[in-house]
Amino acid sequence: MFQPQNIRLFLLAALFSLLSNLGAQEVITGLPSNPVIAKEAKKLQHSNLKENTPPLRLPFIEDFSSYIGYPDPAKFLDQQAFVNNTYPINPPSVGVVTLDALNQYGEIYAHANSTGFFADTLTSNFIRLDTLFAPYKAIRIQDSLYFSFYYQPGGGSASYPIVQWERIGNQPESSDYLYLDFGYTQDGVTTWTNVWSTPGVSLDQWINNDPLHLTYFKQVLIPITDPVFLKDSFQFRFRNVASLEDQGIVGWSSNVDQWHIDYIRLDVNRTHQDIYPNDIAFVKGATAVLTPYQYVPWSHYHSGLLKDKFTNVMSNLSNTTRNASYKYHVVKNHTNAIYTYTCNNENIYPYYNNGFQQYSFHANPNVEFSITYDGQDSALYTITHIQKIDGYSGDINLFNDTIVFQQRFLNFFAYDDGTAEAGYSLYNTNPQPKSYVAIKFDLQHPDTLKAVDIWFNRTFNDESVVPFSIMVWAMGDNQKPGAVIDSFPAQLPQYADQFLDFVTYVLERPVPLTGSFFVGIMQDHNTQINIGFDQNSDARPYFYYKTANYWAEPILKGAPMIRPLVGKLYTSGVTDYQTEIPFKLYPNPAIQYIYIEIDSDECDELYPPYFFIYDMMGKEIKRGEVNHSVKAISIENLASGPYIVKLVTRNGRKSVQKFIKY
Repeated sequence: MFQPQNIRLFLLAALFSLLSNLGAQEVITGLPSNPVIAKEAKKLQHSNLKENTPPLRLPFIEDFSSYIGYPDPAKFLDQQAFVNNTYPINPPSVGVVTLDALNQYGEIYAHANSTGFFADTLTSNFIRLDTLFAPYKAIRIQDSLYFSFYYQPGGGSASYPIVQWERIGNQPESSDYLYLDFGYTQDGVTTWTNVWSTPGVSLDQWINNDPLHLTYFKQVLIPITDPVFLKDSFQFRFRNVASLEDQGIVGWSSNVDQWHIDYIRLDVNRTHQDIYPNDIAFVKGATAVLTPYQYVPWSHYHSGLLKDKFTNVMSNLSNTTRNASYKYHVVKNHTNAIYTYTCNNENIYPYYNNGFQQYSFHANPNVEFSITYDGQDSALYTITHIQKIDGYSGDINLFNDTIVFQQRFLNFFAYDDGTAEAGYSLYNTNPQPKSYVAIKFDLQHPDTLKAVDIWFNRTFNDESVVPFSIMVWAMGDNQKPGAVIDSFPAQLPQYADQFLDFVTYVLERPVPLTGSFFVGIMQDHNTQINIGFDQNSDARPYFYYKTANYWAEPILKGAPMIRPLVGKLYTSGVTDYQTEIPFKLYPNPAIQYIYIEIDSDECDELYPPYFFIYDMMGKEIKRGEVNHSVKAISIENLASGPYIVKLVTRNGRKSVQKFIKY
């Protein structure tokens, strides 16, 4: 269930000394859709997965460390859960699978409600619990068969003491459940038995009740003691119950009640004390080699942006100190090996009672290679980090021993990592609201701003498809935005359904720039515009917001996903979203009605399009759907003068025409 303290984190203006910003709030919302899963849905054909997958053999180990998106079809039947490494906090190993309120298409379930509904299911393929194959023999109850996994409720913070505005995801409430079932199939009929469940709980409670503050995930071990499961068709499945609550504010109906599951193990010869797998693992993914940016245009790179050290987060899941080796290697443009870092072996102490490996040559290796601009349009540096238990033996899971980061140099600046964990917006209750978000960037040489990439999260019923202006500011006093260099009004949030990524707003005119500048948006209404917010990056020193007379520093940890594009528009990620919708508008001039006419086949294909009417100052006057090939719109109450009609589709197409009201 939604809770205001978990879903909307308000920044009250009373925190600031100037009274002019009273009524202003920074707002975080959950995501009502998952573009990663939506991409997977477009690629994957859901057919014959079960029939084409042979039964699995013991041991079964899955820690979700080597991929993102749908669960591995070689191991799982469902595509509803989400494999990721951005939502969990301090997992046993990098990557988890998340059960939430979004379906296999990355959308809120159609049957979602506020009282509780079954949402995601994660079902394994058949597993051979009838036979061991090394050595070959029948499995018996005496073989001590155990199933184990780690889990974590969403909505926590990695900081201790807990920091409210650094929370990621949403906590499942006491009425929201996570279930585990065991099953088998006989004569075409599958029988399921519930073997474990838990109500929603706060991660804060786990951390507060642990003197060491290390219990970010809990492990569950379940013995299999019923011979009925010792078949060649054994399966397990996780299910969750979620519940929505619409607080009546735009953008609140979004993903909720996350459960993160990691390190599933099923094998014989285990006991109830088998809670320490012999495994060293990376806990988080690899990071950029740059600071403070994640990405910069290739021609604007300089050595001052290179980090001094990498930050690796490593864990020893066993209860014994392990000696491990570590190295990283760097390859430019896929083929040119430019550097390999090696160092002495180090002891990695057990996570429990010691925490993560840190402040060592493995966890914080020096960046000992250089990056040099070569005059080309772009470059790619692939950095691969590898750790191994000394002797390369005994580690039960090698997948989590390697992490990779691809440091791209294209034509854009970015503080974000490309994945939105939430939405960021401003809620301004002033009588005549004007709200601004501005992000600072630094040029190495004079250049031209050609476009701006923005990631917008779709709200539940697209209530946030409202106008805004793209703004460009010069550097002002106190390193904050100064004079407006240029502005581009009457923009609309788009959601890039065709490519499920950033939307590129190609500017009507190029903007020459030198030195430091700011790019952002302005809105003059109270409807929340849901900008993608990367909560795993911290750009607070580099962006500001304003709701009245002064620029304020943000308190919410993260990076608004707004990226300026300079120089050439050459990257594959730059997509022209302005493909026009052919339509007729008549009569023009008009007195009582205007008519929008679209070819009937085109209208059906566009899902349907939305229309918006603006005055010449960019203020929205009216909106609605064009749900038939001819749409009549009353303009009788409009004042005489010129207006703009804009058609917009969810897949990024739009068209604009002007008309005169007599």
